Amino acid sequence: KDSCDLCPRGKYSEKQKGSTACKDCPIAFWAHTGAGHCKRCTPGHYGTTKGLTGSTGATGECQKCAAGQYTKLPGFGQTSCAKCPAGRFGEAGARRCSLCHVGTFSLEGASVCTDCAVGKHMSYRGGQQCTACRSGRYAGAVKARKCKKCSAGTWAKTTASVCVDCAVGQFQGKQGASGCNNCANGHWSAAKALKCLGCIPGKFSITGASVCTDCAAGKFMARSKQAACSNCHKGRFQAAAGKVSCDLCAAGKFFGGYGASACTVCAAGKRTARSGRHYCRTCRSGQYQNEAGKTICTVCAVGKFIKSTRLSPAPIACTNCPIGKHGPVTRLHKCRDCSSGKIAAAATATVCAACAVGKFSKQGKGTCENCEAG
Repeated sequence: KDSCDLCPRGKYSEKQKGSTACKDCPIAFWAHTGAGHCKRCTPGHYGTTKGLTGSTGATGECQKCAAGQYTKLPGFGQTSCAKCPAGRFGEAGARRCSLCHVGTFSLEGASVCTDCAVGKHMSYRGGQQCTACRSGRYAGAVKARKCKKCSAGTWAKTTASVCVDCAVGQFQGKQGASGCNNCANGHWSAAKALKCLGCIPGKFSITGASVCTDCAAGKFMARSKQAACSNCHKGRFQAAAGKVSCDLCAAGKFFGGYGASACTVCAAGKRTARSGRHYCRTCRSGQYQNEAGKTICTVCAVGKFIKSTRLSPAPIACTNCPIGKHGPVTRLHKCRDCSSGKIAAAATATVCAACAVGKFSKQGKGTCENCEAG
């Protein structure tokens, strides 16, 4: 021949005169036409056969490492690729794996990093897994770098994407809380409360109340922040709810117990002259009252009487003085006997009449008798 042939792609001839044949490039090496030596597959590529013809990843050439893989250092002439470690990622043909950004993570062999889900975060590069938000904090969006504190009046469990408002009857005054506290007795709150409010006078509440309750009729409360209302005392009442005091029973009325919503009218035969009484007084002897709810008793008229004792019924009417007795004055508890020689011939007598001449009577008699002969 008048000239030498060039070695084809994938083969080489060392720089020596008189070469009669070209040699295949070793495994993971490649060569262009007319090469005097072979080159190693570049980083991010690998080869598993002899006689490779290039390093672009085409058929017969060095192949790119798959996504999620890389060639270990020094990287040249690799026969295989390694998986990217957790916390890193690699595209196809990558010379090295890159760290995942904050807010993301990856497992071994990842081609892309995964965003942290809501309720989790990653604060540094190269994260292998995301960290759950601890109680009292939240991450409301994916790819969170850090979790945020719940505001006062709200709370959260672990791995929360949102904070929960404190329920009615509860409160939380601090940020980053894992729960809410019940309002104490005598207090209340609406939802998302930073603190509980005290019940005003006339109202009360128990633990965890969303509203204060009016004191019922028959009860009152003069102070604020109370867990219960007090019963009206004896001689007092309260007809309406939500009041701060009780009213006195009016004269002519009473109440002997506690917690009255209305006073009781004094029965006939009894009276109360003053307000705020817890009982009615029975009319005294010589007095009566035939109507209920009165403040005074009426004096028995002349010619009448009434005697009142603890055992006798309350006096509602006076009794006529009987024959033989008289009532010369008012307010008598008993009628007086006519003296000897005088009589009261009819009931309700106010004076005694003298017997006629020739007649006589004994004390307390209603008729005169004729004197005997002699």
